[in-house]
Amino acid sequence: MRKWRGLAAALVLAAGAVVPVAATAQSASASVGCRGAGENGLPSCSNKDPEAMGCAYDAVLGGATVMDFGAYVENWWSDACQASWGRVTNSGTTARYTVCVYSTYDYRSRCAVNVTGLAWSPMAVNRSYKDQAYAYAQLGDRQFRTAWY
Repeated sequence: MRKWRGLAAALVLAAGAVVPVAATAQSASASVGCRGAGENGLPSCSNKDPEAMGCAYDAVLGGATVMDFGAYVENWWSDACQASWGRVTNSGTTARYTVCVYSTYDYRSRCAVNVTGLAWSPMAVNRSYKDQAYAYAQLGDRQFRTAWY
């Protein structure tokens, strides 16, 4: 279990909402289309779209960094999918950029290239018991990177 899950649950409870975390995780793992490097009879999540695979359902934000133009590059992780991806939000620019996620699973980046607006990278395997990942966005010669998660 990731250290941020406890923090996220505390923030949700502090806001006055009650969320059945265990039930959500079970529901999410039953409905995803991939898992890690290919586990539990499901295909690998590597290079797959997190939305299409159902991985965004239980995703937690592992970190975010502000970019030059007010957008955020974010590092998302799904327990049910055991995978991470990068996402850029609040992009009010029409500039084209690249958004990626890098994982210690295979020491490779997965990127969505030449995108604009709200965009996310393909997923990288990020098993909770072994791997870490960070997200980054490249805009021209500038790179914006999140912390490891």
